Amino acid sequence: MAIESILTDARALMAANQFAGALALLDPARQRAPHHAGLALLFADALHASGQLRAATDAYAVALRIDDASADG
Repeated sequence: MAIESILTDARALMAANQFAGALALLDPARQRAPHHAGLALLFADALHASGQLRAATDAYAVALRIDDASADG
């Protein structure tokens, strides 16, 4: 599945409060495309929304290392 499709599907899952499903899509995609800032940021957002705050903090740091402009949202 293409990264953009994964992002679209993960956003839809998050909008439906299905954070575990979003994470299940995003995590393997993040492994395949470790330098994709949008993917890293959405993964961090999903962790945050699911209450995994420590992991989210680490994931946001990764997203910032990929692209510090991702802090602009």
